[in-house]
Amino acid sequence: MLKIAKRYALAFFEAVIEKKADVNQIKEELIEIEKAVFSSNASSLELKSFFLHPIISSDEKEKVILETFEGRIDNLTLNFLLTLFKENRFSCLPLIIEVFCQKLDEYNKIKEVNLISAVEIEESQIKKIIEKLEKKLNSKISLKCSIDKEILAGFIVKWQDNVIDLSLKNKFETLKTNTLRKV
Repeated sequence: MLKIAKRYALAFFEAVIEKKADVNQIKEELIEIEKAVFSSNASSLELKSFFLHPIISSDEKEKVILETFEGRIDNLTLNFLLTLFKENRFSCLPLIIEVFCQKLDEYNKIKEVNLISAVEIEESQIKKIIEKLEKKLNSKISLKCSIDKEILAGFIVKWQDNVIDLSLKNKFETLKTNTLRKV
């Protein structure tokens, strides 16, 4: 399914770039559509079950899409949604959106970085971390912060396949490993 999602996301991204559409607007539209259809609230669940129901014809689904979104989203996005229905790939939409957003970040030279800390980090410290990471990675940073009390103190920075672990938990584990090696 991921392979299919990548193919559709990359093709759509290329079409958006080729048509010189506002990529960020398209991204926002896709995210709103995903929330409207795939979130866990009651109306979204109804829409999701309608759109994914195998017995309901794609013509009926297309009619609902047109009634719901025509004039409210870019025609390129609307046509893409209709294509997903015609190709019976609408269930892949959340993955397609994820890949599309990754491609957009890559296009804008933005790296998504996860910062995990034991406690909440002050805004001034976050800014310093972002500045240092932007310098080190030579790109803009989209930072997502989370708290994990199990790391005890310090923080862990993750991006793509890279990890910088400056946590106290890691220091203890390293110390333990080194001590056991010497015994």
